[in-house]
Amino acid sequence: MKQNTGVAIIMLFALSGCGLTGGETTPPSAGLYVVNASPDAPAIDVTLNSNTIATNYVYGKDSGYFLVFPGIYEFKLSQTGSTNSLTDQLLNLPAGKYFSLFLIDSFNASLPNVVFTEDNLTTDTFSYAKVRVLDFCPNSPTLDASFTNVYDTIKFAGRYFNDQSLVSSYSNFSVVPAGTYDLSLYDHDTTTVIKQFSSINFQSGKQYTVYLKGLYENTTTPLDTAIIRH
Repeated sequence: MKQNTGVAIIMLFALSGCGLTGGETTPPSAGLYVVNASPDAPAIDVTLNSNTIATNYVYGKDSGYFLVFPGIYEFKLSQTGSTNSLTDQLLNLPAGKYFSLFLIDSFNASLPNVVFTEDNLTTDTFSYAKVRVLDFCPNSPTLDASFTNVYDTIKFAGRYFNDQSLVSSYSNFSVVPAGTYDLSLYDHDTTTVIKQFSSINFQSGKQYTVYLKGLYENTTTPLDTAIIRH
């Protein structure tokens, strides 16, 4: 299990035609978090408007937020060391919005699976934490994720690979009491325990993404969790 903090890395790119003339207020930045969660992917590079923001991102590596001026960017993903783009598309990053970019699934150079989720970060969480669960294990069965301690049990039931792309509410954060939890993953149909993780700490005032990665019943890149603290 890996835990990462979303420390902002400031990289502001000027947008042509969007200069301030002196009478405007500088708009809030937009944020983009980059994660390579594809278990058999090579190292990747990510560029916005030909500016490389992430390089040599191997499986499991993530970035913290890159802060950019709001606008529409040309987003490209490529294998590290290659000049050929695996994906080339326009990406809208509005002012004050934060997004996470995940490379997921078994790697396919002709059609890489890139997922964008909006990170609705709020400032009203001082007495509790907020958590969401994303399943990026390509061959996982339908799962129940249960966080438990002596006081509380929080369950995310019936989750399956990349389900937030079909059920948008799964990208939302849920309110949970702050504390230290153990996580158990159950097969949704048989209730068999698939894997357990201990001592996951959710602090009050913080927001967390817990995502599943790796491959089910695989010893090379086994099913695992990673935690992003936004």
